[in-house]
Amino acid sequence: ATIGTAHITIDYGRPSLNGRDPLSLINPGAVWRMGSDASTTLETDQDLMVGGTRVPKGKHILLARYDAPGKWALVFSSKPYNQYDAGAKIAETPMTVENAKASAETVSISLTNKNGTGVIELAWGKMLLKAAIKPAS
Repeated sequence: ATIGTAHITIDYGRPSLNGRDPLSLINPGAVWRMGSDASTTLETDQDLMVGGTRVPKGKHILLARYDAPGKWALVFSSKPYNQYDAGAKIAETPMTVENAKASAETVSISLTNKNGTGVIELAWGKMLLKAAIKPAS
């Protein structure tokens, strides 16, 4: 997607529910790789602002942290989920949580431009998570 003048791509695997509840797979306080197999990544050709923190251009790992029911954060990391520690966090921003109208069998991540703000949307099962990012000025 193009957000402002920043060109941004997200690469991720697409796990299927196969009858599972997504929340039963994630422990509170833990980070989730937002996909399957390899880490979910975001690559940008310009610096971004994420939750008040400047994220340098380049390729970063995206993680979602589940804190409690209805409380999620999008985390930009220098390390994958299985090596993640607090020192790996580059930036984070809260994610809004909504119930999707239809259930998504496989993970779907989209990035759209809403008036110069990038909206990252993750759908899986009835869960719909959204977070905002912006090009740095």
